[in-house]
Amino acid sequence: MTGDPRLTRRRLNRLAGLSTLVLGFGAVATNLATAALPDWAEGVASDPRWTWSAAGGFLLAAVLLAVRDQRLSAVAESPGATNLPARNASFVGRRWLLRQMRKALTAGPVAVIAVHGLGGTGKSQLVLEFAHRSYCSGKYSVVWWIRADTRVTLLEDLADLGEKLGEGRRADREKAAADATAQLAGRDGWLLVFDNARASDEVRPWLPAGTGCAVITSRNRGWGSIATQVDLVQFRRRESLRYLRLRAGRRRYDRAAATELAEALGDLPLALAQAASYLEVYDLTVSDFLDRYRDRGMAGQLLAGSVEGYPESVATTWLLHHDRLIREAPDALELLRLCSFLDTDDIDLDLLEINAPDGDPRPIEGPLVTASLIDRVAGRRVRVHRLVAEATRLHLAADISGSETVGGWAARVIAKLDDLFPNDPSDRTNWPRCAALSGHVTIAVEHASNYGVTTGPIVALAARQSSYLQASQTSAPVATGRRAVSRMRAAVGPMVEALTGRYERAYLRLLSRSLRYTGDTASAGQSTFTLELSQTYVDVSATSQAGPEQRSIVEFLNAGIPGVVIVLGDPGSGKSTLLRYLAASAATASRPHRRLPILVSARTVAGRADFAPLPEIARLNAYVQAAEPVGWWEKRLVAGRCLVLVDGLDEVFDASGRQAVADWIERQVAAYPLNQYVITSRPVGYLEAALPGALVMQLAPFSWAQVGEFITRWYLQQEIQAIGVDSIEAERRAAKAAEELQAALGTSHALREIARVPLLLTMIANVHRFRQALPLGTAELYGEIVDSMLRRSDDRESTMSAIWRVPVLARAAFALSQQRSQQLSRAEAVSVVAAAPELPTDVAPEGFLDDAVRSGLIVDEGVYAFAHLTIQEYLAARHLRDHNLPVDGYINDPMWRQILVFAAQMGLADEIISACYASNSDDALRLAEDCGPYA
Repeated sequence: MTGDPRLTRRRLNRLAGLSTLVLGFGAVATNLATAALPDWAEGVASDPRWTWSAAGGFLLAAVLLAVRDQRLSAVAESPGATNLPARNASFVGRRWLLRQMRKALTAGPVAVIAVHGLGGTGKSQLVLEFAHRSYCSGKYSVVWWIRADTRVTLLEDLADLGEKLGEGRRADREKAAADATAQLAGRDGWLLVFDNARASDEVRPWLPAGTGCAVITSRNRGWGSIATQVDLVQFRRRESLRYLRLRAGRRRYDRAAATELAEALGDLPLALAQAASYLEVYDLTVSDFLDRYRDRGMAGQLLAGSVEGYPESVATTWLLHHDRLIREAPDALELLRLCSFLDTDDIDLDLLEINAPDGDPRPIEGPLVTASLIDRVAGRRVRVHRLVAEATRLHLAADISGSETVGGWAARVIAKLDDLFPNDPSDRTNWPRCAALSGHVTIAVEHASNYGVTTGPIVALAARQSSYLQASQTSAPVATGRRAVSRMRAAVGPMVEALTGRYERAYLRLLSRSLRYTGDTASAGQSTFTLELSQTYVDVSATSQAGPEQRSIVEFLNAGIPGVVIVLGDPGSGKSTLLRYLAASAATASRPHRRLPILVSARTVAGRADFAPLPEIARLNAYVQAAEPVGWWEKRLVAGRCLVLVDGLDEVFDASGRQAVADWIERQVAAYPLNQYVITSRPVGYLEAALPGALVMQLAPFSWAQVGEFITRWYLQQEIQAIGVDSIEAERRAAKAAEELQAALGTSHALREIARVPLLLTMIANVHRFRQALPLGTAELYGEIVDSMLRRSDDRESTMSAIWRVPVLARAAFALSQQRSQQLSRAEAVSVVAAAPELPTDVAPEGFLDDAVRSGLIVDEGVYAFAHLTIQEYLAARHLRDHNLPVDGYINDPMWRQILVFAAQMGLADEIISACYASNSDDALRLAEDCGPYA
């Protein structure tokens, strides 16, 4: 904001001079008034008291004006921190929006507003004017402009703020940015502007605490979770006319023509600014410009049609300027083309060594500034509106200009940056220059990738930038450098070996491999073979609030309608298997119909303290060796090309944690609304963290026909694996075994009902195949499966005896359930096992845990967890029964409901039902009803 305090001071000096003039005028007016009074009032006027009163009044007014002058001068001259771009002298209108913003920022302690609207509506100019006014008023001592369209520029600008506040310059820009926000949290009177932000998750971590304000501009909606939203649309018609009258002047202004022009331009501020600049350059009347605009309108329609949502009015006014530049300033047009491939927010022409041709004293950027195609930030630093840059590239891509091509220009820009970027980026003395050019390199390489540039120095340039980022960033696991290096390598990759397609193929191939097999706990524990998911999966049905009829979830999702679907199901109903099948099917679908699957557990999301945005979660889950192209996940999420699958909301035990995950999902849906989202949960875990506007579907149990289909598929895969080939013999044996199992199930109504639950049916099939007998109930079935898994561990030369293993595991399961968790760190698990009195003295806790992992009952992913939540619940119930522990304290806890149902099946039904009646709550009475059949 260079010069604004001085401007304020000049105004104050004029105000002080005016106060003196008023005092003198008052004295003269007093004498004249006295002379002009009629005779009857002359006596009063000649009274010295009247004269002294008037003089005193004028003197008091002068003193008050002087005090005001001194106070505002002190504000104008007070030290502050600001990097605001230059003020727009032609800013008009928007008063009601400025008042709305000012009012919104009175909320506190930290007030945040988000101004969003389409490109060209003047978001940045509105906020820039607001920031200047706020700084000049003295309300804020720190007003800082942050380029938030990329993470690199956001961190760079915040780090510069920290340096301005006395933190000193640091190589680790992320740490410097964090320190800057921490310092702001300890002070008041600050205003941060995050310009052109993309999503709330990218800004939220950088909003300081404390008593300050923040303003965000964005083309996107979905800021309600962190900010008061302000919708910005085009000018009101009277604002358009006022702006044109100001720029055109009285001689060139015609209200009727201006009204017609404003209508043609859609009252879009950017188009109006370019139109006004054009008529100023050529001294045209508004009517004359309107005629030229109509002549170029068809080409503008074609140019705007290249990109959905691009304003036709901006394209047409841009073409008029383009025609003029070709005739009168071809060097300036070349500069505009070069700038359109760079980071458009801050382009230092001196750094880029861009000057006018020899012998021309005029700055090369002059015609572009005059035409409002670029704005001067300070000195020879300029910025280009994103729509102007996009129009420039689109014009080249459409080949309207003849010999110039967009790919050729992308290559020229890469070559220029290659010449400017230091050859030794590891040398600290080169880091300031590397930092200044790095943003341009990232953007230019991305454009080159998009336009298919595969030759030239692009690989060497990207490699040097990667070396700089790696050398300058020291907090490797989380620092910006590694992410930026990954992005740079990804951007260069497509040009070296068509990496974009390679990355997608690698991701889908890896996902298909990881989801090929069922992953069932039951199969893992008992079956000799791992079965293929696609060959054993039976489509489940569900009902929704829309009606009682059952429908296939797979068919529903295949319709491609974006939105959120909540799939609720009881334990073992096949929720996780459904998501695995959806992900596997999407990964192998043909390209025109493919949605990229992102499969993640709710526990993974909750385990991230920063609740990373969806692209980062997808990136972490990918584990792809191929380098990811720049913004690969972001682009596909924005385009609605993804199927987002979040498994097990109920498995986040803590209610606040579940709500936090639900809030995270809501933010991702707001940021990327065109995708399909499927979230699974038990009903009891979802009710406390419901998502507004979601379609809720309840999984239905298998029908008897589906039971038969699953058993047949399951046995056929077992026999194929045993024989080694799909043969008539395998089919015969599978059909015979399936028929025997169905007949056995038909003899018991209880078992027939249990078999309608997919996970339990899998367990029943395993027990029947290996023991030729069937359990009597759910708890007995889980007991069979646990024993079978441990016996399989015995076959693998386990060091443990079957007598005491289950009690030790049950103790661990009970401890986890008491902690309302599903995970134990290694140290916690060792401590729990070591404290178990059943553990023999000659068995080390670490050895026990290793054998439990080999059995398949426990999984080790850095922390220990039971392979399935229901197994943990079964074992916790077993510990409750074996140690005769009281149940009163768990009756009204929804997370203990299934444990108590298991315990009722193990002989504790009477005790549990009595405790339920004593509690007499609705939840307790429903639990008593569930336990009634086992009393």
